[in-house]
Amino acid sequence: MKNVTILFLIILAAGSVGHAEPIKLQDDSKIGVVNLVGDETKNCYWGFTAFNNFCEEIAVDWDIRGYIDEGIKRRIENSSNYEVVIINDAADREAFQQPMLNAISRFTRNAKVALSEAREKYDIDILIWIVEGLDYVGGKYVYGYGVHGWSDRSFIHSNISLHSIDLKNTKLFFPSSLGRSPKPLKGITEVPVSSYINKEEKSYKLDDSTKIKVQGLVDGSLDWYFSQYPVDPPLKR
Repeated sequence: MKNVTILFLIILAAGSVGHAEPIKLQDDSKIGVVNLVGDETKNCYWGFTAFNNFCEEIAVDWDIRGYIDEGIKRRIENSSNYEVVIINDAADREAFQQPMLNAISRFTRNAKVALSEAREKYDIDILIWIVEGLDYVGGKYVYGYGVHGWSDRSFIHSNISLHSIDLKNTKLFFPSSLGRSPKPLKGITEVPVSSYINKEEKSYKLDDSTKIKVQGLVDGSLDWYFSQYPVDPPLKR
């Protein structure tokens, strides 16, 4: 079967990437997606003093995890013969967390066993693991997605980190990235403080307009990723 080339970046950061040899896959390869992005928005407001600060994680029904999954699946399958397998089993998703963390720094025996089991159970060749990322904005760390603000400005933010493992050979796509902290695909959009943060009630605006902005940031991140590191597939048959 014809070999084709696919490029996946393991650890993503706009403008800070190196070169790596492409990975060769068969044109009917299956790519598994394990997404640990949660349903909780991460929100903070920093006032003039520590007494004015407030932070809260608030669960929403936006299904950002599903939005990311479908975005990856659509972008790959619309332009290639690869099949994307979304791993939705909650127990399996959680079971991957520690092996993947181990694999990012080193392939322990337990990590290899777990990844081998994943390959056999789902018949996949590649595993993409997605977690919420950490970014540094305005002198503060922001994590995941949500609303962050100060007295004079506020942002809606989205930070996600992607890691990819070649399950057949049990190795990261770009081994030079081993041991480095994951850097997120990040996006922020500035919004009026008064429109999204109520300082008196210590609350945040987390409605459909905020959801749409987060989805837009996710789309922008994925579009950037696939434009910089495109799948180079055979033509769709």
